[in-house]
Amino acid sequence: MTNPSSRPTSDQGISRRDLLRGASVGIAASVGASLLPTFGYSQQPGQSTPASASLPKEFSRNEFLRRWQRVRNLMKEAQLDCLIVPAGHEAQPDEPHDVTYLTGTGAGWVVFPYEGSPIAIGGRRRGGPSGLGIELRPDGRPPGSVSGNAVAGHWSPAVIDALRDRGMSRARIGIGNLVGVYRDEEGGVSYTTLDRITKAFPHAQFESGVDVLMKAHLVRGPEEIAVMEKANEVAWKGVATLLDTVRPGVSFTEVWLKIFQTLAVASGELGAVALSVGDTRATGPNSEVLRAGTVMDQEITGRVRGYNMQVNFGAAIGTPVPPEWNSAAPYCIEVYDRLLDFMAPGKSLRELNNFYVNLLAKKGLTEPGTTVIYHLGSGARSGPNRREGMELVLEPGWVFHTVKPTIPMPNANAVARFGDGVVITDTGARRIGNHKFEVLTLGA
Repeated sequence: MTNPSSRPTSDQGISRRDLLRGASVGIAASVGASLLPTFGYSQQPGQSTPASASLPKEFSRNEFLRRWQRVRNLMKEAQLDCLIVPAGHEAQPDEPHDVTYLTGTGAGWVVFPYEGSPIAIGGRRRGGPSGLGIELRPDGRPPGSVSGNAVAGHWSPAVIDALRDRGMSRARIGIGNLVGVYRDEEGGVSYTTLDRITKAFPHAQFESGVDVLMKAHLVRGPEEIAVMEKANEVAWKGVATLLDTVRPGVSFTEVWLKIFQTLAVASGELGAVALSVGDTRATGPNSEVLRAGTVMDQEITGRVRGYNMQVNFGAAIGTPVPPEWNSAAPYCIEVYDRLLDFMAPGKSLRELNNFYVNLLAKKGLTEPGTTVIYHLGSGARSGPNRREGMELVLEPGWVFHTVKPTIPMPNANAVARFGDGVVITDTGARRIGNHKFEVLTLGA
C-alpha cells in the first residue's frame, strides 16, 4: 500500500457548495473513480456501474425454495402450522424484510402455510421468480375502494380469508414481527389488525414467529452470499476514499460526503457512514475539523440489493500519534485474525464472546470498550455489553455483517477498531474482504 501522505489531496475540482447541494451523477462518478485505485480498483473516469450490475436481476426460484425449506424445517421444530408475516418498516434495515425474503414481492402481508402455496397480500409486483406458485391477492378493503394499495391497506379481512382458505381455523399460527424482535422488543404489528385476526379464529393458537424467521435469515445460500460480498466490496471502496481524504485540517463534512458519494456511486444504493474522533461522532455533515494527534474510528456500510455490509478501518490522524495507538492497533488486527481462527460451526455466540473477552483480559483490558462485536444484520448484535442471541449456535452459511474487535485507548479518548464481513463455512470461517488491514497514520 502506498504511503497515505503521498495520495491525492482533497481538491477534486468540486466546491463544498457542490457537495452540499449534491453533485450530479457524472461529477460523483469522477470523484469515485479518482479515489478507487487505493485498493487496486479500476473504474474509468465517468463510469458509474453499480456493484449489482454483474448479479442476476433477482434471486432464483431455487434460492426461494431453499429459504422456504429452511423456514418450514424451523416451523416443524416450533410446531407451527402457518406463519402470518407483516412487512417491516425499519428506517435503515440491514437486509430485506421478511415478506420480501419469503416472496420477492412488495406485499404488505404474507400468509405462509407449512403445506401449500403462500399468499402475498397487497403485492403490486409479481410473486417472485416464475414457478414459485405464490398467490397474489389485493388487500381486503370493501368494494368501491381502491384495492391492492400496499401503502394504505385494509389487511385483516384479506389475512382472515387467506387463513380460512388454507384451513387454519384450529391451527397453531406464528406471527412475524410480533414480540422479541432484536432492538424492538415489542415488535411492530398493528394492534387493530391482530385483534381482528385473532377474534376471527377463537379456536386457533397464536404466538410469536419472530424466532423462526430470524433463524431462517441467518443461514445464507450462495446467491445471498454473492450479494453480500458485493456490498462488502462497496464498503471497502468507502475505506479507500477515507484513506485518501482524512488528514489534519479537513472537516468531518468533507470526509463524510466523499465517502457517502463513493458508496452511492459504487452500488446505486445509499450506504451509511459514521465517523468518530474523541467525543465527536458524525453520521452526517459536521463542520468540525480533524485535529492532528487523534484517532478516527468509523463504520462504513455498503449496501447492495438491500443488504448492508460494514467495514471498520481505524487510523491515526497526523502527529504526534497517541502512544497507545502503535500497540493497540496491531493487537486489534491480531484479535480479528484469532476470532476468525476460533469461529466454526457448533460454537455459540456465548463461546465466541468469552473467547474475545479472554483475549482482551490477557492485555489487562477488563473493560472491553465495545458494545457490539458480532453483527448479524437484522439478527443478533452481540458483544460484552450487548448480549443478544448468546445461545445461538454458528452454522455453515451464517454471514456476519461485520466482526469488529475493539481495543480501548482511554488515555487517548479513543479506540482501535478493525472489522470486516465473515462467512461461516463447513469447517471454520472465511473473511469476505480481501484487503489488508494496516496500522496507518494519515496526513503525517
